[in-house]
Amino acid sequence: MKQSSALPSRIGFLDSVRGILALTVTICHCLVWCGAAPAPQFANLAVDGFFILSGYVLAQSYDGRFVTLLARRFIRLWPVYALCLTIGYALNGMFPIWPELVWWPTDRFSHLDLTDKPVWTLYIEAWATPFLPVLVWLARTNRSAALLLAGILLSVAFDSKIVLYFGFFALGVAGAQYGIRFPANVPAWSRWLGKTAYSQYLTNWLVLIVFNRAFGVWGVIPALPAIVVTTFVVWWAVERPSILLSHKITKGIARSSSLKKRTKELLPV
Repeated sequence: MKQSSALPSRIGFLDSVRGILALTVTICHCLVWCGAAPAPQFANLAVDGFFILSGYVLAQSYDGRFVTLLARRFIRLWPVYALCLTIGYALNGMFPIWPELVWWPTDRFSHLDLTDKPVWTLYIEAWATPFLPVLVWLARTNRSAALLLAGILLSVAFDSKIVLYFGFFALGVAGAQYGIRFPANVPAWSRWLGKTAYSQYLTNWLVLIVFNRAFGVWGVIPALPAIVVTTFVVWWAVERPSILLSHKITKGIARSSSLKKRTKELLPV
């Protein structure tokens, strides 16, 4: 498999798209909690976009080091996920069990509407990521075949969310091989939305639960600024440190692998 020598820099346009998708989901959730009936296809399309973006970005950055990939993704995603899931359960006088904390589906999966509804997508991404090396290999070998696979998955998904979103993930991986050019200049506000999108995505439902219980349907109004504040706090205190740690561990693993390789080269045969 072809390996890149370095991770590509962040693509501002994709960050902006991710932020707008997260905002779309948040707005749809607000409409639900204030008693409105939003068109569910908007939130569904946003989630579709999340999986396409995830596959695209991971395929762009994958350099063939599978263990490093898993370590980086776990450290990147787990802290915010575990925090939000635990808070969601605590709001209902419960606590998550350990299989849920490692994205293993249980019969408590139906509780997510009462705890933190958006976390179900993390289950699917966690199980899609281990297939990334195969998908990237296929896409780099024959991108048309990779597109065909994604199309087959999407066409046979029917009512299976797992197959459907795995198909969108595979579509993103295939798309990463086409050298798509994105606009270079994007608004700063949309890039900020993208930077904090993950925290916003997993915390907005929790904030809405709290304010709905306190103020009923009118709780959506004070919940909006509270979502902004909560998003920033969780991003700054939890997500940002986890990103930095994932980068440090990735670099540490790379240095260790490089040192072992040089050592083997210096050893006499």
